[in-house]
Formats: sequence, structure tokens, C-alpha cells
Amino acid sequence: MLSFLPSHGVNRETREPQAVSETEALFSVLRQSADADCVAAIERSVLDAPDRDLCRVNVLDFAAKHHLDESGPSAAFLHAARLGLFELSWNVICPGCGGVLDAGATLQDGRPRGIRVRAVRRRLQADPRRDG
Repeated sequence: MLSFLPSHGVNRETREPQAVSETEALFSVLRQSADADCVAAIERSVLDAPDRDLCRVNVLDFAAKHHLDESGPSAAFLHAARLGLFELSWNVICPGCGGVLDAGATLQDGRPRGIRVRAVRRRLQADPRRDG
């Protein structure tokens, strides 16, 4: 699972608050490198949406909610993360229960495939209807 965490208003290296003009400048750069409609939707969300809507953004849900093609927001959020407007993290999801097993900044940070939450593994093993 790919999720984006907003970092607008905070310098990624120093964690110091950024001036509003710096955030505006970053959006100006983003407009030059990503689809204009996608950038406008992201910027509206950053300015108007409640914080909970900006935490762990699901790009496909974002695209559907804003009536955008799925590929546009993906590219725009990746560019936004590269600029420092958002932080990108990868989650390793349990295929049984959908819980987050691990998270990292790169795919190499996550656990290997095939790991499930112990309780889910036990429940699947105890289910006589489940094939092998």
C-alpha cells in the first residue's frame, strides 16, 4: 500500500515550520511538473480539507473523489513527495486482515512477502473449510 503523509508547512530536514510563501513556491514548482487539475485538487485539499483527510492519502480514492484519471494523481503525489510537500511511506499489509505489518520509506524497508498477523494465521489454520 502506498500512502502519503502531509509535510506541508514543515521543513523535512530540520522539522522547522515553513513560511506560507515557501509552500506556495513548492506548489508553483509542482504545477510545472504535474497535471494542472491534479495539482489544483491537491492544493485545494491542503488548504481546505481537515487534517484527517490529508493523513495517509489513498491516491486511487483521491482520484475517484476528485473525478480524476488514476494515473494523474499518482504522478502528482510522487512529485509532491519529491518536493517535500508530502512524505511517502510504504506499508506492508496483512493479506488476511488488512492490518499494517510494517512501514518504511522504501520498499526494501518492509518485511518480506508471506508474513501474516499471527492471529490471522492461527484462524486460517484452524478453519476446516480452508483448502491446504
